[in-house]
Amino acid sequence: MKQLLGLGMILLFVTVGNTQKSSIKDRYDVQQIEQAKQAGEIIVFEKKTIELGTIKKGSFPEFTYRFLNISDEDIEYSFFDVCSCSILTYDEDAVIKPGEEGSFHIRFDSKEREDEEPVDVNFELKNIDKRNNYPFFYRVNYTFNFE
Repeated sequence: MKQLLGLGMILLFVTVGNTQKSSIKDRYDVQQIEQAKQAGEIIVFEKKTIELGTIKKGSFPEFTYRFLNISDEDIEYSFFDVCSCSILTYDEDAVIKPGEEGSFHIRFDSKEREDEEPVDVNFELKNIDKRNNYPFFYRVNYTFNFE
């Protein structure tokens, strides 16, 4: 009986692990991945622009940017540059392995914003882009409208 229970637990962990991996890859377009690889990129975003829609001024919408490491090397964050209206959280010690997903989280302090212009989130990786010998640099953004 103990052996059967142990085998059941192993199968559960394998199934959950495989389901997680397939769901990550399902969020990214295969054609987009191939185009990015051909262009020399090392990550592909689930979404580069997140649309918050209509929000109430003073609210704090939260959301997460996700990306897939499409390279054959580990990826590490170097720095982020965000508006004072964006409260950023991420794992500073993260090492995103090839085929794994990385992420960072934003809490938007809408009372700090007067206009409805898109808000940029810029970040750099420690990884060097072989096309120009500079670190990889990315920009994503989010949009919103006030009620």
